[in-house]
Amino acid sequence: MKSITIVGAGMSGLIAAEVLSANGFEYSISERRKISDILTEPENVYYYHSDNISKIIPVPLKKVEVKKYFYDWGELKFISNINPSILFEYTSSDHGLMTNSSIQKCGSSEVGYVEKYDLNLHHILLERHQHKINFGDQIDSDIFKKNENIIINTAPLYILDELIKNKDLEFKDMIDTVYVCEVQGLSLDNIIVIYSNNGFKRLVATGNKIIIENPFHNDIKMVISNLFGSHIQFDVKNESIIRKIDRIDEVRRKNVLFQLTKDYGIYNLGRYATWSYKRVDHIVEDAFDVVNMIRFSQQGRW
Repeated sequence: MKSITIVGAGMSGLIAAEVLSANGFEYSISERRKISDILTEPENVYYYHSDNISKIIPVPLKKVEVKKYFYDWGELKFISNINPSILFEYTSSDHGLMTNSSIQKCGSSEVGYVEKYDLNLHHILLERHQHKINFGDQIDSDIFKKNENIIINTAPLYILDELIKNKDLEFKDMIDTVYVCEVQGLSLDNIIVIYSNNGFKRLVATGNKIIIENPFHNDIKMVISNLFGSHIQFDVKNESIIRKIDRIDEVRRKNVLFQLTKDYGIYNLGRYATWSYKRVDHIVEDAFDVVNMIRFSQQGRW
C-alpha cells in the first residue's frame, strides 16, 4: 500500500487528516511553516451552513442568525431589499469568482453555526494531528514524484502547476488584501455579512472579530466606524496578503485536476488547491470523496 502524504497543515489539510484517521488510514503531513508561525497567524472567521461538521470533528457549535447586507454609499440595506441593478453591477464586476448565488439566495437572514466558547477549530485540529506533521518541510517537486506515493495537496494550484511545469493553465498575478480586526466593545451574538462596491468587497463579523476582504482604500478605521459606530475602540490585529482566485478556463481546470490524480496520484483539496470558492462545509464533504477515491484506487476499482 502506498503511503499518503498531506501537503499543508492548514484547515483543509487537517480536515483531510481527520477523515483519513477516522477511516483507518496511515498518513503524514508535510508543512513548510514552523508551528510557532501557524499559532501566531490571524484567526479566520469561520461559519458553517449546517452542523454536520460537528458530527465529524469534535468541536461544539452553536446555532446563530446570519444577516446579509449590502453597503451602498453609506446606507446599509438588507440583501432582499437592494436594487437589482446595483446587485448586477456588483456581481458582474471584477471581484474574482464571487458567485451570484452567494448573495441572491438569501433573504434578510438565514441560519449558520459558529464554534462555541470562542474555540479555534484550526488549533484544535493542529493539536490532534501534531504528531503526524513534519514542520519546516521544503515543498518542492520531490514531494510530487510520479507514482511514488499518494498525495492530498492543499497548496495553491498555481504552486503545484509551477512545480510539475504544466502548461495547460494560465494564472494571472493577482492578489487580495485581507484585514483581520479584533474590536473592543463589539460583541455580536450573530453573524453579519456585508457586501459592498464602495470601500471593500466583503466583510464578515461575529463576536469581536471582523474580517474585511479587498478594501479599495486603506482607511479601514473609517469603514468599520461607518458600519458599527464611531464609539467602538479597535485595532487591526493583523494584515495578510493572499493571492486572488482569478477566473481560469473551467474545462481546463477540471481536466488538470483529473490528470493530476490519474498521472501523479495527487488529490487536490480545498479552495486554493482546486482553485474554486468552497466553504469549510464543502471541504469536509470533498475530503470524504477523496478518501473514498483513494480506497477504490487501492482496491483496483478506480
